[in-house]
Amino acid sequence: MKKYHKINTLWKRDTSTPRNVIVPLDWATAEFEYLADNDWEFTEKLDGTNIRLIWFGDVNIMGKTDDAMIPAPLTEVLDKQNLAKLFDKAFNGNSYKDPSSPLRHLQDLPRVCLYGEGVGARVHQGAGKYGDPKFVLFDVAVRDVENPDHWWWLDRKNVKDVAKKMGFEFSPVIGTGSLYDMNDMVKKGLPSAWGDFKAEGIVARPRVPMWNRRGERIIAKLKTKDFHDLELHRSGS
Repeated sequence: MKKYHKINTLWKRDTSTPRNVIVPLDWATAEFEYLADNDWEFTEKLDGTNIRLIWFGDVNIMGKTDDAMIPAPLTEVLDKQNLAKLFDKAFNGNSYKDPSSPLRHLQDLPRVCLYGEGVGARVHQGAGKYGDPKFVLFDVAVRDVENPDHWWWLDRKNVKDVAKKMGFEFSPVIGTGSLYDMNDMVKKGLPSAWGDFKAEGIVARPRVPMWNRRGERIIAKLKTKDFHDLELHRSGS
């Protein structure tokens, strides 16, 4: 059921090294190189576990894959909420459609998939820095009622609206700029919006959403740890 797509690291990796270190300025994809100087939106990359909330009449809580185990602290938090009621509140009566798309008013049983990061105490090692266990929403896909094989990705404004209606935290934009700006920000290190610690990194999307010729969304990521590992490699550690 609609697994989240792979997000490429900005730079290629040197797979001959023990840590598979990044190779700065060696673009991971041709699309990144071509769009490097364009305006991108940056959001904080969270250090948690991927969670999908799927609504099709009933609600299913799933991990990154259909077989993935969900950390108990997250299921406990989500089970306390009436997710079906929250989905109904957020989607029924709302079209969430692109004016140019054939997506019609969501009908009786829309199929919706919410993508987020599960973070917080006891979720996994290191995730406790985000406080209590929580689901942080970062993307929403809605199945086209006219073409069930096609899914529409909501724009950021509507994803934020879904988060507000359902009472979830939302991954905000923390900056804009080129992919070179993204690299410099992550290399320098940036504060997290969730506490007094460094952010894990940045996820960047073109200000205008774009897809490659394989139909995959163009999204880049870069972690602070990538530069830490590169420094260790260069120092011979």
